[in-house]
Amino acid sequence: MRFSPPEEAVVLYETAFTDDLLDRKKVGQALSDLLERIEDPLVVVLDGGWGAGKSYFLQRWVGAHTSQFGGSATTVYFDAFAHDYLEDPLVALIGALSERLPPEKKPTMDRVKSLAWRLMRPAARVGLSIATFGATEALNDAGDVLAEAVGEETKGALDKFWQREEGRRVAMAQFREAVAALMTPIGSEQTDPSPLVIVVDELDRCRPDYALQILEIIKHFFSVPRLHFVLGVNLKALENSVRARYGADIDATLYLQKFISITFTLPETVGGHEGKLAILAFAEQLCKRTEIPAQIATPFREHLEVVAKVNRVSMRDVVRMVTSLTLLPRKVLTENFLRGWIEVLITLVVSREIRPDLYPKFRRSALTEEEISSYLGSVPEVIMEKSDGGAHNERYDHEAFWRHYAWLYVVSGGALENKDTEKGVMGIFSSGFSRREPRSIPQKIGREWLDLFTAL
Repeated sequence: MRFSPPEEAVVLYETAFTDDLLDRKKVGQALSDLLERIEDPLVVVLDGGWGAGKSYFLQRWVGAHTSQFGGSATTVYFDAFAHDYLEDPLVALIGALSERLPPEKKPTMDRVKSLAWRLMRPAARVGLSIATFGATEALNDAGDVLAEAVGEETKGALDKFWQREEGRRVAMAQFREAVAALMTPIGSEQTDPSPLVIVVDELDRCRPDYALQILEIIKHFFSVPRLHFVLGVNLKALENSVRARYGADIDATLYLQKFISITFTLPETVGGHEGKLAILAFAEQLCKRTEIPAQIATPFREHLEVVAKVNRVSMRDVVRMVTSLTLLPRKVLTENFLRGWIEVLITLVVSREIRPDLYPKFRRSALTEEEISSYLGSVPEVIMEKSDGGAHNERYDHEAFWRHYAWLYVVSGGALENKDTEKGVMGIFSSGFSRREPRSIPQKIGREWLDLFTAL
């Protein structure tokens, strides 16, 4: 048995979408087609929450763009979070770009570096931030906050900076011309520039000032035809970075629209229109890789299918859940236990990741029926087999039904209003030879099966 799912080795610019369990190749092909045919510079955002698989996709796409999708663009992968200890992101960006260009481009690259060095002085960085709001306008509230945040010495330099407005425009134009020259073929009959795509990953994990500096640099320095950026980011987190820098009253969504051309997300389902949730396919794969036995893996997948309808479950959540299952005592993984006990175990493992607000209550058997419903999505319209008129309820979900009443049985100490339901549920928690007070079951499972080892 494996402790955790083995990570696939990724060689940047070489690894592509080979084992395409999650149907990412289709998305990658569409992205490549778009970036190859559009001449205007684009900033494309791959939006997704923490653990949604953005890095997995982007690290493979930079290799697949040429090898699988026939793209002509040079791709550059830049991990923003790995470089946010630096003061100036432009230096790191140019370094990543320099590594991907052929030796014959070195003279042009040297000119790009020289112009960048002259442009990115402290006053210029402040000027870029204010220019985002409108270079010829008076400072608005956000600009005032920014100006107050810098020292008197920088304020003086900033005044001179604005006085040299024409010089600034010329310097930026020269920089963009030098970047465009990097894309011009050498020793070829081809006259059109070769496309260039810079992938900036982990932007939302950076400190707010660094993340926004990157956006400002992209907007003001790299607006060059056929040069595109693809950003891996959680837009909600990036909006928080905007508010952290410019104040809570700023319209963060409107601010980001100044930088972003297009957004897209990774599909949540695989296998076509009627396919299964991607996290379920992922969970099945991880259970196989870690050799979780079927008596645990199957109810785990079925439980996920229920709760994912009303709770956000990320790929990273699934990895942590499966890792927790590998840490269970040998007897739990090898012996057969009553289905009710396994369901309690899985509920504790899953809720600890996706509903930490309810996890302690599951442990103490201290939930209300409304809280059970919020976790399982087991509202009355879903767990009533027949409508008030006696007809079959089209929305009835048996998987949600029995889990709802299983937990209601536990928290009520074994007393359900409907005695037929109570009798049926009782059988999944106790046998004729072994009975236990239902409220104590989660505590026992937590203490004896889960608490000894915890995945970090």
